[in-house]
Amino acid sequence: MTYGGFPIVSAHTVSRAWLETTLMVNAATEQKLFHTVTAVDDPLTEDPDIRQECDALLLARGLPSVETVANTIFPAAMAATAGDPSELSARYREMYPRLRRFPGNTKGTYFGRLVAYPGPGGEVDQLVLLVNRLRQELTTRGPMGARYEVAVVEPGDHGAGDDRDSSLSVHAAHRDTGRRAFPCLSMCSFNLDHDKLHLLAHYRYEYLVTKGYGNYLGLARLLQYVADQTGLGVGQMTIVSGRTHVDAPKQAIRQHLGHHPAAARPYSG
Repeated sequence: MTYGGFPIVSAHTVSRAWLETTLMVNAATEQKLFHTVTAVDDPLTEDPDIRQECDALLLARGLPSVETVANTIFPAAMAATAGDPSELSARYREMYPRLRRFPGNTKGTYFGRLVAYPGPGGEVDQLVLLVNRLRQELTTRGPMGARYEVAVVEPGDHGAGDDRDSSLSVHAAHRDTGRRAFPCLSMCSFNLDHDKLHLLAHYRYEYLVTKGYGNYLGLARLLQYVADQTGLGVGQMTIVSGRTHVDAPKQAIRQHLGHHPAAARPYSG
């Protein structure tokens, strides 16, 4: 659907959100749209049928599975055995050099950027900083909901005692200078809403087939982890993308996803 000329999807589950976004963009000219917004009411819930069709599509095209992609944003299995965010970050940083030897990871992973951000003054563990700042805010009488947004400042630019920056930056402007530079995900911004935590993720360029579902799922798991660590409930997840592309032939999309009811609704932008 469109609202004021902008392509917007609002869905209950992470699976449905990915499906409807993919079908909307697939119906557009050149299978691409600009400034898409995808909102997920319940990002922790998946539709098994949609997940199965997505993995089948990825397998048919020789691409990594949904789970593989999701782990680049949040390593759920490792987190389940880590005692706290500090231990999770330390364990991931220890194995990070080995992970970067795998094809596709040579420039790093999204989670690597969250726990070992290459700041000008050295690596910054943004995950631990974020959890600590949220915990600190929740001890105040009137916790602020939107003090966590600093989109242009490098993490670590503030002093150790300055807690103004509680977003998670991924794009490092001082080193990600290539024409097709990693990463496509620029930043994650968390918002406190009473007893819930919302997440807004911004992509410069989003590939909906190769990584879309896995990215959505990984972000949802990251949101759940931060919420769990701070005693909050999981709220809404919103993905904003500067340019969104369905990177598979229309025939492949019709074969694997065309039987869903959402496929019958053409993009009207």
